[in-house]
Amino acid sequence: MSARENLSALLATRGKGGSLESISQAGAHFNKDKTLTPSDFITVDKLDASKAITLLGGFAVSTYGLDPKVAYSMRNAFAKKYAQVVNLYDLSQADFISAISEIDAEIATEAANKADFAISMGTEQERLIKNAQSAIDKLVDANVSPKVKHDLLTLARTIEQKLAYAPVQKVAQVA
Repeated sequence: MSARENLSALLATRGKGGSLESISQAGAHFNKDKTLTPSDFITVDKLDASKAITLLGGFAVSTYGLDPKVAYSMRNAFAKKYAQVVNLYDLSQADFISAISEIDAEIATEAANKADFAISMGTEQERLIKNAQSAIDKLVDANVSPKVKHDLLTLARTIEQKLAYAPVQKVAQVA
């Protein structure tokens, strides 16, 4: 089989792929046929992350002589920004590594911004509250031990503190 066929088979059969071993194998196939490029295998708008890691990592190993472990460490950029990475292979090794570092920083910034946005919108807190409510709803009233009752009262006090309001009874007395 040709290097192209072997690489196609590797991408088709690796399943979860994206491993150090699959990157090494892809690099060997790219070394056998220097006319191959990652673009030869990207036929869809959205490439599976594991295949992107295998394909782009293998090409980085072949093109720049990177150790597969170094290419594997770049997997986040390969998986999430493969369309950008495909255009970087004309760069020198140092510039390529620098560009990947910038992409990784961009991904980290996007993730931090997304997390900050979720926090500002209360979505993380909503999830935590729903989980707590679900756990409390599972309690059977008839089987509440003194320890569980104590824990529920402690939880109620904590909720009051978080909301920074007086208990309902005190509010009713003021009104």
